[in-house]
Amino acid sequence: MTKILLLGSTGQLGSILTQLFLQLSNFNISNPTSSECDLSSEKSIINYLYNKKFDILINCAAFTNVDLAEEKVKLSNIINSLSLKFLCDNLNQDCSILHISTDYVFDGNNNVPYLETDFCRPLSQYGKSKHEGEKILNLYNRRILVVRTAGLYSYKGHNFLTKIVSKIKNNESISVIRNQYTSTTSALDLSNFIYQIIISKKIYSLEKKLNIFHYVNDGNISWFKFALEICKIYEYKKKIEALDYSRYKFIAKRPQYSVLNNSKLKNYFNVSINNFDNSLKNCIYKFEK
Repeated sequence: MTKILLLGSTGQLGSILTQLFLQLSNFNISNPTSSECDLSSEKSIINYLYNKKFDILINCAAFTNVDLAEEKVKLSNIINSLSLKFLCDNLNQDCSILHISTDYVFDGNNNVPYLETDFCRPLSQYGKSKHEGEKILNLYNRRILVVRTAGLYSYKGHNFLTKIVSKIKNNESISVIRNQYTSTTSALDLSNFIYQIIISKKIYSLEKKLNIFHYVNDGNISWFKFALEICKIYEYKKKIEALDYSRYKFIAKRPQYSVLNNSKLKNYFNVSINNFDNSLKNCIYKFEK
């Protein structure tokens, strides 16, 4: 029986992973609520982990409100970075860790897709806190897989897709930055990848150290063009207003170019990854089913 601790089980990734693992009789999944295992409290983490043993921790939990993180600096630091120290210090030593990170660790000054080895220079408090979390994980002699992703969306929760679909259905005007480029990632696809490398035991092929990989759907696109793709599927006829990155007043600054190169992950795990347009259509089908 493989014992999994899943943190962030109500989010985009966590909710799908919970459904996937609950189907298997040879996996025991523990998915505590944020009150049962509060990542902002060392005492709560210690109390929850006391006398428990797990084979794998999947950490999908994070302080993800990028703008609010500028105001809640201490809280975002604790949840996104310091909590990883508390977890590593109190988990059984043979527990492997799969941790989700972000494209926001980069400054966006590249003009080619970012590699895992490229220098990190986050622009926002959110990005800084996630990068600090990666640095903390690097201190531990454990099997640790950090999966950086970008432009994550699903058919539920608060994300770019659900915001645009809501505007379409309410016949509201839509405005999107035309020259901010990213990779987009379907939570369905990323969840399935995580699920597959765990049930196939490929995760155990990794060395006992920090292993960083990028998972995003193939193809890169501007947020404006991604919005156009969504509107095209829904046959939304209104013109979308194109905003300029340099003139947009961000609360927290975002990288203008945060496309991630996923070749290392595809080669190491021998997996194929869907193109962004196919994944978008699949997700919308789920959304409307």
